[in-house]
Amino acid sequence: MAAKTSSLNIELKKLIKKLRPNLTYEQERMYREHPEIMLESIVGSYKQFCEGQGIDYKTTAMYQEEQKFHQFQKQLQASRKKWAYLDTPLGIELYNMALHNARERKMISLHNFYSLFDYGCQEPSGFKAFIEMYVFGDQPSPELSPKKVIDFIRLHAYYEQFYSLEAFEQLSYKEQLLFYARHIAGHLTDEQEQFVSQFIDEHDYLPLFYLITAYYKNTDYKYCIASRDYRGLCGGERKSLEQIQSEFGVSRQRAREIVGIWSPRGLFNIDIPPHFWDSYKERFAEIPFLNADNCHYEQIKEEEQLFMDVNDFMKVLIYRLPWISWISSVKRNDIRYWGVNYQLKKLFHFQQFFADVRQEQIRKERPKTVTFNLNRICKGKKYQFMPQNPLPTSEEAAMLISVIKPILKEMLGIEAKGNKVIFTAKK
Repeated sequence: MAAKTSSLNIELKKLIKKLRPNLTYEQERMYREHPEIMLESIVGSYKQFCEGQGIDYKTTAMYQEEQKFHQFQKQLQASRKKWAYLDTPLGIELYNMALHNARERKMISLHNFYSLFDYGCQEPSGFKAFIEMYVFGDQPSPELSPKKVIDFIRLHAYYEQFYSLEAFEQLSYKEQLLFYARHIAGHLTDEQEQFVSQFIDEHDYLPLFYLITAYYKNTDYKYCIASRDYRGLCGGERKSLEQIQSEFGVSRQRAREIVGIWSPRGLFNIDIPPHFWDSYKERFAEIPFLNADNCHYEQIKEEEQLFMDVNDFMKVLIYRLPWISWISSVKRNDIRYWGVNYQLKKLFHFQQFFADVRQEQIRKERPKTVTFNLNRICKGKKYQFMPQNPLPTSEEAAMLISVIKPILKEMLGIEAKGNKVIFTAKK
């Protein structure tokens, strides 16, 4: 199905040769790129042409088409006002969810998906105006191919049917949560929906870890299946990296990339609106240093029927909670993670500090004793996370030290002496 070409545009193309003597080179270029912008200029030139030929402009087809065009502009403006209310946080969230799902379901090609942004469709009202103007309307088409039009019509219908703001606002709070649950998990089986429904009744929020594993259980995307099997996310026997490598016929490095060993973003990059993590944030609000002992893993594992080990659980938490940054172990092949309160992370370059301590720890020869004075280091510039940030206060330095010391002990087996880490000379 191709978009309609405006009869005004056809008229302009017919007359452009007659008008050429009256148009500058710049006007001709603007006409080719933006015919609607040049309407007034071209009509003015055509009126002069009519006067020179003794023709009454109001009796011409051009005049009739000009009136139709102005009427269309008024309708379009009314449409834009009608859809402006969609550009609210909720409307934009639903719109983005629709785009995300449409892409996952391959309802729109990747090229055409990115074309939406070229046409100013970053937000729902822009998308609506675009659909009315170029797909269903009589506005000159910005070189829309039939395939693009079909894709956009399909996307428009999907958005209207499943992510309509009007319909969503009619749902009860629980129905809205279930709506989000179905979106996050891709779809829910009857058994999964029953569990989520009971969980909402008991806790009044969504079981996000359960929904993540439901997504992996329900998916048929082969790389997600590989990641699921490697981690035993759905209760099955965990497969080794070598088994994944053999099943997919890829190199060891590619197998690592597929299962996302080092990347929490690649592992759990599922579309979950950030505000749904607020219920989890509350459990950790006062914790400056998050580790396997204080992350409520056992409690959440029981509540949400998790088949996810503590390392993967920590990866999800640290990636999803914006007030936490992550520190990976500096030991080779150690994939444990620790979360640090984001306010502290902005004060101190934890990763660089631990790498330097580790480097000193494994040094074979040390001509003289080396001391890391934590109090001096935490107040100094050497490990300042951002040079433009103010240096930590004494109170902030004390908080940093209280976080650094347990990480040193757990990660590197180093016990600080007071506020100092001392490496004695060795030759």
